[in-house]
Amino acid sequence: MDIATDALPELFSQAGRDYETTGYEQCWCWYPLAKSEDVKSGAIIGQDFLDGRVVMYRDSTGTARAMTAFCRHMGCDLSLAEVMGDDIRCPFHYWRYGPDGACTKIPSLEEDSKIPKRAKLFSYPTEERLGLIWVFNGEKPLYLVPSFEAHVDMPNTIWRVFESTEDYRANPWWIITTNAFDF
Repeated sequence: MDIATDALPELFSQAGRDYETTGYEQCWCWYPLAKSEDVKSGAIIGQDFLDGRVVMYRDSTGTARAMTAFCRHMGCDLSLAEVMGDDIRCPFHYWRYGPDGACTKIPSLEEDSKIPKRAKLFSYPTEERLGLIWVFNGEKPLYLVPSFEAHVDMPNTIWRVFESTEDYRANPWWIITTNAFDF
């Protein structure tokens, strides 16, 4: 990803201004949604995300992908779908969606028919780093995935990624993340 740091103020001033056209306000955050090891090749996992749901899978190159979780046809939760090469295929009527979220096949359409443009899922930018799959809430990341790799001797550093089983209660909910590295 190529984001110039001097361009960040302009990007941040534009963030959130797309609500009237897209129906959502872009939040400026990368979110770790899954451990890398949990998103296995050929499998799809569903994850609640913000006020909705996403599915994550790996395409034919092993790249992690994330997109909205509900089929545009009948609303099936695509965590029940099947990975087919780079696409995922809905189990209801076999609509297929590519890594960019665009519908690539509707079996009931005649061969020369065009797939409607609205038959598209939102595809989130994803990055895999530090044993986690990070998803950015927006069409284009405003900055790189947070990292300490530039400041730490990574080959000689040992870390582990784990999901906490603790029930952290905090109000507001985000206050727990302000000291996450203190754990």
